[in-house]
Amino acid sequence: LKNYYHTLHDGEISVLATYFQLKEDRNSEIVAIIDEANARKIAKRLGVNLGGTLTLIKIIPNQSEFHRFPF
Repeated sequence: LKNYYHTLHDGEISVLATYFQLKEDRNSEIVAIIDEANARKIAKRLGVNLGGTLTLIKIIPNQSEFHRFPF
């Protein structure tokens, strides 16, 4: 991704790479949490199911998986 989208930062590349890996491995719906406008535009072009920080805040209470981690 870094070779094609030079404006993406390492964290955004990591999120997108993880998204595509999880999307390939699971049948469940995957959401990539990206807030930066340019990265969101690129992700939309790539067909990524996007959410932002508010999406994360909304879904955490409904996901028992998150309760295993001591944040």
